[in-house]
Amino acid sequence: MATRTFLTSEQIDEGREILASPVLRPDGNENHGGAFPCGIFSQWLSCTIEEQFRKDPDWERSGPIALGSWSRGELCPRSDLDLLFCGDSEAAAQVVGRAQERGVAIRHRTPLNLQDWTEGVEPFDVLSLFYGRPLSSRVVPRMSEQLRSIRMRWSQMGPDFLRTMSEERDRRNARYDSISQFLEPNIKYGPGGLRDLLQALMIHELFPSRFEPYGHARTVLQYYKGFWLTTRQKLHLLGLQDVLLKSEQIEIANWWGFENSMDFMKEIQKGVSRVSFYADWTFEQALSSSEKLTEIGDQTLHRWQDLFGAIQEDPSTLMQYRVRSRLTEVFSSSVKRVSIGRMLQRSLVIENSEAFFIALFRSRLVDQVLPELRKIVGLVQHDQYHRYSVDAHALQSLRVLRRAFQQPQSLGRLSKYVPELSSWDWKVLLWTGLYHDMAKGRGGDHAKKGAQLVKRDLSQMGINSKFVNEVSWMVEHHLLISKVAFQMNPQSSSTWEFLNQMNMTKARLRRLTIFTAVDIISTNIEAWTRWKERLLGDLVEIMESKGATSWLKFKALAKSQKIKLSEEFQTGLDLEVIKSIPHDILLKDYADLKTSRRDLPPLVFEEDENTRWIRFHVQRDRPGLFADFVSRIFSLGCLVRVACVQTYPRYGVYDWFQVRSSKSVERLRESLSRPLEKSLAFPDVRFHEISIVSRDENEASICFTGRDQRGLLVVAAQGLFSEGIEIRWARVHTWGRQVQDVFGVVLSGDIEEKILRLNEKFCEKN
Repeated sequence: MATRTFLTSEQIDEGREILASPVLRPDGNENHGGAFPCGIFSQWLSCTIEEQFRKDPDWERSGPIALGSWSRGELCPRSDLDLLFCGDSEAAAQVVGRAQERGVAIRHRTPLNLQDWTEGVEPFDVLSLFYGRPLSSRVVPRMSEQLRSIRMRWSQMGPDFLRTMSEERDRRNARYDSISQFLEPNIKYGPGGLRDLLQALMIHELFPSRFEPYGHARTVLQYYKGFWLTTRQKLHLLGLQDVLLKSEQIEIANWWGFENSMDFMKEIQKGVSRVSFYADWTFEQALSSSEKLTEIGDQTLHRWQDLFGAIQEDPSTLMQYRVRSRLTEVFSSSVKRVSIGRMLQRSLVIENSEAFFIALFRSRLVDQVLPELRKIVGLVQHDQYHRYSVDAHALQSLRVLRRAFQQPQSLGRLSKYVPELSSWDWKVLLWTGLYHDMAKGRGGDHAKKGAQLVKRDLSQMGINSKFVNEVSWMVEHHLLISKVAFQMNPQSSSTWEFLNQMNMTKARLRRLTIFTAVDIISTNIEAWTRWKERLLGDLVEIMESKGATSWLKFKALAKSQKIKLSEEFQTGLDLEVIKSIPHDILLKDYADLKTSRRDLPPLVFEEDENTRWIRFHVQRDRPGLFADFVSRIFSLGCLVRVACVQTYPRYGVYDWFQVRSSKSVERLRESLSRPLEKSLAFPDVRFHEISIVSRDENEASICFTGRDQRGLLVVAAQGLFSEGIEIRWARVHTWGRQVQDVFGVVLSGDIEEKILRLNEKFCEKN
């Protein structure tokens, strides 16, 4: 396409007056095709440029023939001006030179052989001769003679031209198949644009025997030819080229009579989809064998069951067109919604091919069953994130689900959950894909409105209530996992409770997480990143961990027993305690903690044969208290594995210790009730290092690392106490033969000096 117009600035102003705003706003009714002003404007452009050329003294002698858009009456202000010169070559050179001096660019050629203009010519240039228009009376006889010659050879030339055209179309559509064709479509070269459309119309004219009974397709293509040409002419008058830029869409929409750009672009996308379909069908119709066409035409399609069966057996574009042409007659008012709904449910199975899902949409069979789908056809969100129109995204969701079923590894870390999905789960996911964005464009919360559509439509189809409720829940909450995984802390108990309040079960969590990944991929593949994959995988693993499940069971038991847990208690309670201590024991202890006005006696619980839990409670904290607790445990010959230390403002010190011991619960409880011996001897142990690992304005974290030895914790606690370091909390970690005990302590000005003294006293000498 030319990068500049052949019009002067004065002619552009005149053109804006001539190309007046159309009387009828485009509505997709192909019977209104004659209402577009593109033909009159193209004629004016042709007259304008011819008037300029006819002033040239060598014009007639050059033997000019208009080709391309000029000859077909499809000129736009920035169209290429294609000319074939079959007269005097010197005169032709003079015409081209003077045109260039005026700033008018011409694409031109002269025949290599004046007796055969097709010699050495590309197939597309030969085709252009069919529509060539002599601009001089001198060349009319020559033109007629050449056309007669080409038509005589057409039976041999035609198939090659058709294949060449098909290959060019495939290359072009691959090049322009991107996010831009939905958000800012190329009205000429993009899929469903003018080039697709005009090639399809050429095929109809050049191979008429293949299209005699199919006038509707041609009518649709002619309608959008007027729509696209007029839009392109307006774009060029605005100084733009062939792309409907977002910045210009409002002005173009208003010029066409639309109230907003969204409605205009919806009409554009509907047109792009229709043109793309009819162009695909035109090429396939022309390229297919007579036997194939007869086979398609002989299919018996009298019932809606036949339509479903036809595209399941043969999802080709030819069969899609055949099914599409039978919809009005087959889907009469007598067809029961329950019957067709059940048929769709039987057909919507994950084992079906991607080609079937595509055929379901392109044949328009799916929107006969689900009329609400028609309201989102062509609806585009201009946010540079949503790659497809909403209806195309729904189809893409089904395709990505099918790929996930076939190749679970495409979902990365989530792939391990795919084999665990049942056929019922996949059906839920497929219906969720259909409905999750169905209510977009209506205002308000599209997820909630979509859930209401599910309940209404699927219930009318007679689908069982359990399935309806599950799909409805999925649609209403299809954005939930994205919010939690990407915006909330999955390690927080408040996050677990938030999901639990949404009635999140294990099955729903896995299903909805997989759908979240599918939704992202089918929205824009570039938005699916390793980071999102990791966060989604982390969320599922954390929610299914013993910590999260124990916490939720603990809260559920408290609720069933009508025990209101204080926020203070919940926040301070360590997950290790919740995972290990029976919840009924923990709730009873909480009740005692709340009501007691004195220190509770130590509580001992047997976790397994060699593991015990000990709980200490003291209403008033004091320096050295943690060291006293650890010393008591040490005096019993127990080895501390986990320490969960917490001081509540309301309840006081509430510390739990997991210890290694084979002593009975009764013996431990009895021993803990006796006073601690003052003459307790501590072992001589050595740490590898004692260091400050973090600090803020009020607190520091002190880490003791070393080889596992009996008495390490008690020595660490006593050492901190001896330096006057006040412990706020502690986390004790022992794995294998290594120990890492971390203490949260009150920050003091001389903390570095104290840690240095502890290192000198308790650490190994290098």
